[in-house]
Amino acid sequence: NKVLPDSNNSDPTGMEIRGVTKSDAEEFKSDVHLILGDSKFDNLRSLISLKGKKFQQIPDAALADALDGVTCSEDEMAYISLLVNTINSKEVHSIEYLKDGEEVSSSGYSDINKYLNSIDPDSKIGDAYRKREERSDGSTRYYYDDATIQTLGGEGFNVPTSKGSHSFIRGVQDKLKAVTSAHELLGHGLPSARKESPVHNNTNAIRTDNLVRRLLRLPQRDGSDHAGGKDIVSPYSLPYTK
Repeated sequence: NKVLPDSNNSDPTGMEIRGVTKSDAEEFKSDVHLILGDSKFDNLRSLISLKGKKFQQIPDAALADALDGVTCSEDEMAYISLLVNTINSKEVHSIEYLKDGEEVSSSGYSDINKYLNSIDPDSKIGDAYRKREERSDGSTRYYYDDATIQTLGGEGFNVPTSKGSHSFIRGVQDKLKAVTSAHELLGHGLPSARKESPVHNNTNAIRTDNLVRRLLRLPQRDGSDHAGGKDIVSPYSLPYTK
């Protein structure tokens, strides 16, 4: 039995997973294709398409056709539901991938700075993490880079935004990159957009992480090495799917 994603609440324009650049969108698409790499998902992968840097909405009928006759495990169906419902959601989930030494995008800088400063307006930790460049005209340019992301979150970091969330990926390749991008955008992104508690947010991220690890046949994590690890609940259970 297959339980197809319920996207009745989808935005008719869809396209609510987006890369900061087209290259970022292609990178996330390649991560998704790696996770859904089995030949039985050939038709499903063809539905995961881009228009510029945005993912196009996946209609219910097209999804049903793509999965017609396909036997899916509980984990596979959970991941498909999570992915499709996020693509079709009303929130905007942005993602960018950073190379060594690369600076965060201007929108990423703004999103990180605003979020970190909001945690404690008096200390303004977002400003404290900024790097600075003194220009020849006497002005100062502030920025974050991949090393900032490493300090804040290791291989990835996600912050809530006014419309959804923004994820940053760095320092990982292949299967671990696919795990990390799902962990950040799908795992943290949904509860971040809803402004849920840190416990719910971190728990959902680890559950998403482990879901993808099972699909890719990688060792799972108990979450103890993650932020708020001691409070993470049932790390091997399924995450939200919408």
